Amino acid sequence: MQKSEVLVKKNCEIHYQIQGEGTPLLCISGFGCSNYNFDFIRELLAADFQLVLVDNRGMGKSSPVVHDYQIDDLAQDAVEIMDSLGHQKFAVMGISMGGFIAQKIALNFPERVDSLVLACTTSGGEDFPKLNKLDEQTIRRSFSLGAKAYNELVSKATVHPKTQREKPELLERIIDLRVSHMPKLDQVLLQQRAVDKFLNETMELEKISCPTLVISGDEDRFVNPKSSLIFAEKIPNAKVQFIEESDHHFFLEKPRETADAVSQYLGSQL
Repeated sequence: MQKSEVLVKKNCEIHYQIQGEGTPLLCISGFGCSNYNFDFIRELLAADFQLVLVDNRGMGKSSPVVHDYQIDDLAQDAVEIMDSLGHQKFAVMGISMGGFIAQKIALNFPERVDSLVLACTTSGGEDFPKLNKLDEQTIRRSFSLGAKAYNELVSKATVHPKTQREKPELLERIIDLRVSHMPKLDQVLLQQRAVDKFLNETMELEKISCPTLVISGDEDRFVNPKSSLIFAEKIPNAKVQFIEESDHHFFLEKPRETADAVSQYLGSQL
């Protein structure tokens, strides 16, 4: 059973959903995405945890925003949601850009985070492989293709080629999922500016004290899997797990393997 809620702030409203019972797991989605990132794994995870699935500012059912913000602001939004629910301590899972937010939560609110899952993500500074930079012109040009063509392009670049060949119906499901949750261009541009600021920072990852699972597809073409190994060098108590024959969208390609890995790791920390 899913329950929808809204956190009302001074300049925006943040939508989130609650699903499942048990230990709270704060679920944070990636760039240009609402909480649909968790759609293929939410039922599986909700068997063990109470999921709190956030639509970041300007995404999904959260209200549009007009001013620039930082990743720290998205971290603050998420923690305020947990405050409103009375969760003093909780686990956090961040997917891709959601992993940026998860790092900020773990660093800015260390006393609140019991355990951390960083999924197909990276961090700022010179030690991490660089992402292919998205500038405003590229984003505008991509959106001009239309929702279907744009999401076909993104999905074919982030779903493993073997999955595309052998499970074309799954690729279509992923494309359709993305199309049905197409974000607004102006909101994506604001989010991109926040991402750029984050990637120019160097996080004090050695200060993340909670147990951390770093999980990614072993053939991620968007975020270099080497990033996962660098996290393991920098974060004490970090464990790395790769999902075989999967890409940046490994959590949609192989939901059972993903959910099992996350549930087993978090369960071992309880």
